[in-house]
Amino acid sequence: MPWKTSQLGQKLEGIGINPPMDNKTSWKPIPKPNKPHDKAPLKCSKIEKMKEELIKILLQYREAFASDNEPLGAIKGHEVEIMLDVERPYPPLLRRPAYPVSPRAREAS
Repeated sequence: MPWKTSQLGQKLEGIGINPPMDNKTSWKPIPKPNKPHDKAPLKCSKIEKMKEELIKILLQYREAFASDNEPLGAIKGHEVEIMLDVERPYPPLLRRPAYPVSPRAREAS
């Protein structure tokens, strides 16, 4: 019975061992192909480069983002229209007035 067709032969082949085709052949491990993690340092450097480029872009357009000193909604001269897909009467959650966040909740975020 040839090794390739037997269950044992398939299992051995699955774990990286070439089963012998006859009694004269010795067992040899199958060479492993290059894995993606072999090039990990290259990928890490590419990610770092992309990260630096992103930070440069964010700093270049920092006025478009909220900060601790100028929170979202404090931009003057811009109006935003919010379209609700809910008709009147509004549900209780939408009827609540705006309120400041507690210091405890600010620390949590």
